Amino acid sequence: RSRGTSEADAALRQGRCGRSGEIFLTIGTTKGACRKLQAPFIFLDADWGKRVILKAEQGIYFRGEGAYMKVVFLNGSPHEKGCTYTALQEIAKVLDQAGVDHELVQIGKGAVHGCIACMHCRKTGRCVFGDDAVNVLLEKLQSADVFVVGSPVYYAGMSGQVKCILDRLFFAGSGYAGKLGAAVVSCRRGGASAAFDQINHYFSISNMHVVSSQYWNQ
Repeated sequence: RSRGTSEADAALRQGRCGRSGEIFLTIGTTKGACRKLQAPFIFLDADWGKRVILKAEQGIYFRGEGAYMKVVFLNGSPHEKGCTYTALQEIAKVLDQAGVDHELVQIGKGAVHGCIACMHCRKTGRCVFGDDAVNVLLEKLQSADVFVVGSPVYYAGMSGQVKCILDRLFFAGSGYAGKLGAAVVSCRRGGASAAFDQINHYFSISNMHVVSSQYWNQ
């Protein structure tokens, strides 16, 4: 997305930089300057929460009112409104101010299964265990642009429940590349950076963009 001239933004809105088979994006402050992009590609405008979709087959740029970013939160604590939830709500407040759509999935207090390598998900696209949050997340993440994972810190790492969820979710799912991933961890003392690093591995191995912060996001 151009942060430059109004002429550039106007060109983008009208699709004047796109043509069949190729996508060009007006950038910078020089009128008419274009950069070729490989499509399909998703741009996220952090200021306004707009979602931009470039479609190679149409050769156009689309940026319409109402095409907003969607964020999915996972509260990995068994406490529905504990410390991890409170940390996630700090992000939610900022998203609300920007008009960004978001929803929260609770891991809850029920049993969470580990992966049993049955390969059921490879045939159906869904996990064989349907009584926890994995299949719910699989469905919601299909249309989401951002995935924020919150976990309490247990013994210097993320909780076992969160690990079980993420192991199955990232093995069963697909299409995560290009989405944004953010980790939020909650602890009293040590282990925050280790848990933070563990969660970010799921994002980076899936070609997601890791959202950083000014500290350890705890």
